[in-house]
Amino acid sequence: MMINAITVLREKLDSINTHIEVLKRIDIITKQEIENEDIKYIQSKQTDEKIFNYRANIISLYGAFECFIEEVFKEYIEQLRHTIPQYNSLNKKIKDNYFDNVAKLHSKLHYAKFSHITELKIVQNLEKVIAQGNNEILAEPFLCNGGNYKHNIICDLMSSVGIDKVDSNIIQLSPLSDLLLESTPDKDQQRTMVAMRLEELVDRRNEVAHGAISDDIIDIDCFEDMLKFTADYCDSLNKLLKHELLKYKWEQMSSTTYTPINVYDNRIAVLKVKNVKISIGSKLLIKRHKFPLYLEAQILGLRVKNNTTEIEEEKDSIEINDEEHLISIEVSAKLKENRELKFI
Repeated sequence: MMINAITVLREKLDSINTHIEVLKRIDIITKQEIENEDIKYIQSKQTDEKIFNYRANIISLYGAFECFIEEVFKEYIEQLRHTIPQYNSLNKKIKDNYFDNVAKLHSKLHYAKFSHITELKIVQNLEKVIAQGNNEILAEPFLCNGGNYKHNIICDLMSSVGIDKVDSNIIQLSPLSDLLLESTPDKDQQRTMVAMRLEELVDRRNEVAHGAISDDIIDIDCFEDMLKFTADYCDSLNKLLKHELLKYKWEQMSSTTYTPINVYDNRIAVLKVKNVKISIGSKLLIKRHKFPLYLEAQILGLRVKNNTTEIEEEKDSIEINDEEHLISIEVSAKLKENRELKFI
């Protein structure tokens, strides 16, 4: 769930990092006092090369970032279709915005990024949504903003599909939360910092793309900081979207909600259960009382108490019917007694 866009982004950023490492090594070589015509030529062109590489780096980084924003959003909408199959069950904001946005998309089908969308596809999509009531919504109608993904634009995009409080929630998710904490523990300052860092990337990209000449060229170390921030922001945004899907998954699940009787070592929960089938390796959802509210965890260990002998036995899997049993499970996430659990 939500792995394709972030995987592609990491590959792109790895390529940029490799390019940066090559530039560093070239810089080391050119600083050596070696009588070599090739090195002398490179030394004579260093100023021009720094400008060219700066522009290439900014364009490459922003391009990877913008592509990620749109692809991870598409991935979220695709997962949402599987999680909530009926259109009428969708978040109110999605339903309020969808048809107006489809109309906007229709006027922008000549854009290159919408070349895969045809009028016929739009008509067929509306028929599935309106007449059949299926959740077949497209991501593209929400992506008619033209790019320039500053933080406030990203927050607005997410809000248009019912994902609110992005500004305050994303800074609570690692790795972005850890990076921001290195600068300040103040949440207001962290939110301001996020907005400023993304605004700088977008502004620098626009300046380069439009051919403006600027003396304000950041060095390799500053660019690496920008790249690290962008990578961490995207990782945390990906986690935020996964969290939203877990919320909907929790709401859609009709299975019984359990609360642990006891919790040991923050990992082992004791529960009274019936009418369940679980095994080591299977997953469960955990609901907390503070953000992030929802976690997905894996069952690492399983024990069940025999109702006749009252002996606890280790099991690889269990299937319990109408008679209630006491079990203990070890899970991959931190637990407390006030957590709520649902077996997937």
